[in-house]
Amino acid sequence: INVANTADSAVDLTLYTANVGYRRHHGSANTGYMGTTLNANGLMVIALPSANATAAASGRYVYDVKITRTSDSTSFIIQDGILTILASTE
Repeated sequence: INVANTADSAVDLTLYTANVGYRRHHGSANTGYMGTTLNANGLMVIALPSANATAAASGRYVYDVKITRTSDSTSFIIQDGILTILASTE
């Protein structure tokens, strides 16, 4: 995910923490979390650890990406969507 401000400049994401949770539907408790890497150039890399994918049942989940500014604890949901987890055939 590339994060920019309203002036279309990259946001220094090293000034934030990130939380990317997924769950069966809006309003339910998070089933798991995805790992994130935050860069100064506005780039956030999100990865679903294989252990989390293996532990989750196959199906569709909703997810949201929340960043929190460390200086004042202000949080922003910057993206949400649908995540599909398929059962491993191994």
